[in-house]
Amino acid sequence: MTDTASRTRLVRTAALGGGIPAQARVAERRPSCSSNTPRAKTTAVASLGQKALTVEEWQTYGTRLGAMSKSTNWWLGDWVRFGLHHLNRRYDEICRVTGYDEQTPMNMAYVAKKLPVSRRREKLSWRHPAELAALSPDEQDCWLDLAVAQKLSVRQLRTKVRVAQRVSQSPDLEESSTEDSGRQASLEAAELFSCPHCGVSFTLDELRLSSG
Repeated sequence: MTDTASRTRLVRTAALGGGIPAQARVAERRPSCSSNTPRAKTTAVASLGQKALTVEEWQTYGTRLGAMSKSTNWWLGDWVRFGLHHLNRRYDEICRVTGYDEQTPMNMAYVAKKLPVSRRREKLSWRHPAELAALSPDEQDCWLDLAVAQKLSVRQLRTKVRVAQRVSQSPDLEESSTEDSGRQASLEAAELFSCPHCGVSFTLDELRLSSG
């Protein structure tokens, strides 16, 4: 049957009250494939069909996967907190639904609680604020801003936080030995960064070491 004959048949059927056949309606609703729609598919343990991807499709696919990877823990953390506080759910049910052990959703909920939505950074992974969850809000903001500005990896951020904590916990000069006093004076003289919000500071030598 020609295309013209097919269209004529559809119009005649609709005019007689029969409506458009289900197959035709499905075809009309089915979205057309575009050049930026990845043709790969995923399973629980694999990403399949990538051999058929063009460079553009591969890049689009990677962008979507990266965005999901950065967001999933936030989504789960907020979901867990909602279930606990608004639906009176328990962690045993959360673990049964998600398939996680109990500690994992607890960690997600803890970070979500310590970092409200208004203070989260889209340019950072979930693991960045997870490193800072135990700090005060001002300290968290200070370090998050630094991580964004310097494009720090999670490892680099962790190292810098530990260095700063060691410096802030150093003994007072008056109570130190001569050798310790000289070392403390050198650290203070080499100070590179001091946050006006939380007072975090670290030295140039330590920065170079932690960035290496």
